[in-house]
Amino acid sequence: DRSFVTNAPTDPAIQTTLRSGLQMARDLSIRSWAEGVESHEDWDFLQGLGCDLAQGYFIAKPMSADAYLQWMSDLATDPTSIFIA
Repeated sequence: DRSFVTNAPTDPAIQTTLRSGLQMARDLSIRSWAEGVESHEDWDFLQGLGCDLAQGYFIAKPMSADAYLQWMSDLATDPTSIFIA
């Protein structure tokens, strides 16, 4: 969750926890999912550790069901559209 992601790029203890968890997921052939990814820096760091998927404000802010359907449609057309800057 966000407590494992926030400050990960700069906190050695969090980095160790994430690195270990993500390695265990790979060893068990389990896809990994990070929650609470709030920034591009967070996502870049997690991808560098081998994280597969992410959820958080960096990907999309909370939205209505109608907005979600539009977001998914946009995603199908342009996968890079999920990233907010």
